[in-house]
Amino acid sequence: TLNIQGTTAITAQIANSHTIFNVVVALSFLPFHKYFIKLLEFLVKDSKEDRKVKPSFLDPLLIATPIVAFDASSREFKKALEKQISIMKKTFKLIKEDNIMEEEAILKQEKKTNKNKKELTSYMIALSKETLTKEESIMIPGMIKGAKYLERMGDLLTHLMQIQNERNELGPCFTEEAKVELDSLESTLLELAILSLHQLETGDVSALQQSKELEQKLNNDVFSYSTSHIQRLEKGDCSVEASLLYLEILSSAERIGNYLDKLVSLGVYELQGLSSPSPNSKPIA
Repeated sequence: TLNIQGTTAITAQIANSHTIFNVVVALSFLPFHKYFIKLLEFLVKDSKEDRKVKPSFLDPLLIATPIVAFDASSREFKKALEKQISIMKKTFKLIKEDNIMEEEAILKQEKKTNKNKKELTSYMIALSKETLTKEESIMIPGMIKGAKYLERMGDLLTHLMQIQNERNELGPCFTEEAKVELDSLESTLLELAILSLHQLETGDVSALQQSKELEQKLNNDVFSYSTSHIQRLEKGDCSVEASLLYLEILSSAERIGNYLDKLVSLGVYELQGLSSPSPNSKPIA
């Protein structure tokens, strides 16, 4: 009996030693993980052709080290948002300038960005199979939701280009007042998009309140512009067909703003490993 008990004690000591060793190694690795990422990026390189179609930062070799994989995923997510902002600018320019020559290039860029978002989702699913901390387990669905929000924004921007095609068939059909309203919508959306990117880069918690205010402004403007447009329609300043297209643009812009606001909330909570609060709870200070 003594022999068995002694064996059990030694086994426990060995197990405890392994646990302590792993914890110490993990903690000592934390200050250097960014340098480790740079080393891996230097050692593991894709060809130029691969880099054209593959995400820049996601590498399956990093998944075994979750802290490094999450860092790479965050940078890939920020890059995807930057590309989405670029596509949004080009789409509104297309609408305002009637430049259909740019449409094919924008759609090609959106298709590539959409593929990268799906790659990010697959990467998160693979990462979820690793041993994760509580915070990391919260970050994974947050990153997947963020990729989905970006994908839906892309769908809405593609829809705006389809609307522009219908508008081109009608010829010039938006009044000068409508063009001023579109400029205002674009400005608010761009401000909201830049705020979302800023929050992801800095972790700025105050961006949450700013985002809510900008989204509310956007929603109020959409309501006001819809009312003004109906009045112009009643006066005969624009056609019924043009009116329907314009209202579709307003609706799409409002939904894009909603997704950008959700991205800011994700950046403050889930992407930081924090559970998203219930609607009635107070935001973090």
